[in-house]
Amino acid sequence: MRAIKKWQNELSHNTSYRLDKNIIENFYFAGAKGKERKERKVDVTEFGLALLLLYINSPKARQISAEILYRFLVLKTYVTGLNERQIGAIKGYYRNQIE
Repeated sequence: MRAIKKWQNELSHNTSYRLDKNIIENFYFAGAKGKERKERKVDVTEFGLALLLLYINSPKARQISAEILYRFLVLKTYVTGLNERQIGAIKGYYRNQIE
């Protein structure tokens, strides 16, 4: 939970990360009937989990890693919507650029 708080403090200023959509805090009641207590629960998306995993480096490294990861996931979403011919055309284009 501390890592989540730290993540929210450091990355909340960047709206492209959509913290409100990638980490959702909820509460539930646990315990014996009549003695329930309110517990905190956090649902995290794939992107949110990847950002949380970055919290083993320095703050500057996390900012750079978060930007790279964000751009990768955007690209993944874009490529997922393409058909085989479109993907082949992109591969061909980059293959020609390398040669």
